[in-house]
Amino acid sequence: MTMDNSARAAVFTSASSTTLGGLGAWRDWFYPILDISATQSDGEEFCSKNKVWDIGGILLSSVIAPATQVTRGKLNISRAPIDHWVITYNRYGTTELTSAKSTLHAPPQMPFLWSLGDRTISHRTKVDRVQLLIARDMFRDIAPQFDAERGSVLNTPLGALLGDYMLFLESHLDSVAQQDLPRLTESVRSMIAACVAPSGEREEVAASELSFVRRERIRQVIHLNLRSAELGPSMICKAVGISRSQLYRLFEHSGGVLRYIQRQRLLQCHAVLSDPENRKSILSLAEEFRFSDAFSFRRAFRREFGHSPKEVRFAAEVGMPIKLGTERQSADPPRRFYDLMIGNPRIF
Repeated sequence: MTMDNSARAAVFTSASSTTLGGLGAWRDWFYPILDISATQSDGEEFCSKNKVWDIGGILLSSVIAPATQVTRGKLNISRAPIDHWVITYNRYGTTELTSAKSTLHAPPQMPFLWSLGDRTISHRTKVDRVQLLIARDMFRDIAPQFDAERGSVLNTPLGALLGDYMLFLESHLDSVAQQDLPRLTESVRSMIAACVAPSGEREEVAASELSFVRRERIRQVIHLNLRSAELGPSMICKAVGISRSQLYRLFEHSGGVLRYIQRQRLLQCHAVLSDPENRKSILSLAEEFRFSDAFSFRRAFRREFGHSPKEVRFAAEVGMPIKLGTERQSADPPRRFYDLMIGNPRIF
């Protein structure tokens, strides 16, 4: 095991043991909490990695591993008597987990909840997963709701948001300063409670985190569909599972969602025109990004950047590309979660 650049993250790889070998090192790393056996082909190299952050009573674990069978039996529980809840999100790969209560089949990109207090056997394909391991003391007040949901896939809009949130945490935790950890712990706690045991009060407490994740999901939908004629409030609401009023509230500080879509389309056009190797005509570019005509495109482009599409192309051709350091931006107030993660507010 090694420590990486973060004081709170420990990294273990199966290749770090020179005596036990890949699978043996991986088994030893998780024993006695779990017993692990490989289900891959004989002779295939067992390469795996586990990175773990401590967020004040909550652990975030990131794992890349081959296919395995993982058991938590009576002997494991007696030797490691912990009863943490575990929320798992497979970025890719699937999990089948069987307990006395039920058998769940977890697809990729959908979080599921289980407990280390239960005897379980799970069959995992080759996976890249993120997990939250949560001490029961963190949620004593709503433990019955958590226990009722354990052994199930969190296949709800809030469950999907929680999965996205876990990926954001994984991406940004190394940037969090030690002095910000108490605030981060409370933010994570409120987000988990709101998504696993939703109520009006808990969603209000986690409003900042929920809004951030919803905006990120919307941003992804928009960027994947910038060339689509169907891109608009109706498509976004259907894809993300929110109402129009929620969508408009999320973008009210950005000039509106339609304004945001247009600006992202213009930014993509600016990038294409700044590439001297790209010879696509300005008219075809305007059509590709769904502007009604070349005049409307040129007018919107100049209003956004202060120069015309033709000027951007010419500047790129002569080796003096126009930078985007001074374009106008909407003033979006700081969001607590984003500020905490990477130190500056996101501007939409």
